[in-house]
Amino acid sequence: MTTNLASDVLFENYNAGMTSPDDLFEQLRPYLNKYFRPEFLGRLKPIVFLPLNTEAMKPIVEMKLNKIKKRLMQNRKLEVSFDKKVIDDMLLPARGQKRVQEYRCNYRSQACTRNFISNAKFYGRR
Repeated sequence: MTTNLASDVLFENYNAGMTSPDDLFEQLRPYLNKYFRPEFLGRLKPIVFLPLNTEAMKPIVEMKLNKIKKRLMQNRKLEVSFDKKVIDDMLLPARGQKRVQEYRCNYRSQACTRNFISNAKFYGRR
């Protein structure tokens, strides 16, 4: 079982310099106790996943953006390019995977399409 419960607390403490998984878990414990019963928590082995650093995230972000570019070319014959600022924004420490998922949303929905178009440069149709 995994949870994003109190991930904002995790990021905040990690970015403030707390890098020990045990110390971070102690910061998360009150949130876990609030949402889960003690009997359930007693059966779990907690593991705190530390946020990925920029060097680890950059290839992931580029891979996901390339998938979007490929899908747009195959399905809509649109050639797109992402500005370096888009990648840099997605690599901000507080963004993490959640930001990557925002860009990876289903581009067929109107709201997502508007967001996508406002953040992409189009070089025309083929």
